[in-house]
Amino acid sequence: MPSNLATRTQLILTDAFAFFIGNFGQIMAICLPFLFGIALFQVVLTEAYPSSPMAFMAAMVLGAVIYPIYMGALIRLMASRARQERPTSSALITAAIPQWGAFLSLKIVVSFMILVGFGLLVVPGLWLWGRLAFAEFYLVLFGVSPREALQRSLLGTRGHLSLVLVLLLLTNIPILMLGLMLEQAFAALAANLLFQLMLTTGLATLELFVHVVLFRAFMDVVAGQPGPSGT
Repeated sequence: MPSNLATRTQLILTDAFAFFIGNFGQIMAICLPFLFGIALFQVVLTEAYPSSPMAFMAAMVLGAVIYPIYMGALIRLMASRARQERPTSSALITAAIPQWGAFLSLKIVVSFMILVGFGLLVVPGLWLWGRLAFAEFYLVLFGVSPREALQRSLLGTRGHLSLVLVLLLLTNIPILMLGLMLEQAFAALAANLLFQLMLTTGLATLELFVHVVLFRAFMDVVAGQPGPSGT
């Protein structure tokens, strides 16, 4: 790994971790009720219909529908902290609601494109995963359409794909491995609804850190672009 890439990666991860820990209380106030609700819905459906793929699909649909609200609020929280502002959690959630439709459309399009990319080959999937990583930030913070958010993300990540992919892999892979290890270590509790609920909610909480890392990278990239950053 080039030293410059290594240095930027370390700085972004360090800053993101400090932000995540320093603002953990408000992050949980914003996101935990939604994450817990999704996890509860998933666990209950899986228990009621253990052999039905519709239970998994229904949980995915609910997660996608709710995602724009808490993620939109989280993005606004991160931008507000960067401006030294301290909005309330309720104000952030309320501000996210008007963009729900546009954010949901963007989430569906991005997920579909990345899924198709990985379905074709690993390289196209990784390329799309990295190049579209900033789309949500552009949509929420600049108020652009989903299409323009995709275009801006493609432009914004130009020349920074290696950085974004390294950050995505360094954050997502440990979370995935942790989930697998916990399931194996506590295999006897696999049928316990409370354990499944705690595990699902806990891993979803850790996944929020991935978005904090990406936002820190987004700030780094936007700050180096000509003209006003808008954040």
